[in-house]
Amino acid sequence: MYGPIHRPGPGPESGPTIDHGPGSATWARRSQPSASPANRASAVPPPDAGAASAKTDAAPPVFGAVLDSATRCIHFHSELDIVAIRFACCRRYYPCYQCHDEAVRGEPVPHAAGRWPQSEWSELAILCGACHRELSITEYRQVERCPHCAAEFNPGCRLHAHLYFEESDG
Repeated sequence: MYGPIHRPGPGPESGPTIDHGPGSATWARRSQPSASPANRASAVPPPDAGAASAKTDAAPPVFGAVLDSATRCIHFHSELDIVAIRFACCRRYYPCYQCHDEAVRGEPVPHAAGRWPQSEWSELAILCGACHRELSITEYRQVERCPHCAAEFNPGCRLHAHLYFEESDG
């Protein structure tokens, strides 16, 4: 059903990585976070990672039913669906709320998706799937395109903002 996904490796000498879709070892590693503490450390960046610069050498991992390196998933996969969101509850990137809910349902201690309070909207919590740069929530909510690479974001995502961000009524 899904064709191979060619993603560049961490350096030019490593060559492309091929992801053969659901059922492959690569898919399983990217679809579910590891429960082991040793692997968890590599999946979750340190608290100060990216604080000085939104651009890092490697893009943060994106969990869930990811289809391609632009963070499209089985739920949202149009040309413009290129944003992943770091969830406030677990600090992991997922392409959408459905990916989050499906992934955590299988964890030993499932949890509900948490929303970012306005007081934390300065956090780097949005990942552009085109250039893999992180944006703050405030920055993301003010633009229609990535400010780094000009890739257009799906304007329909605004309909789901209440699932990710706490908003005041005033």
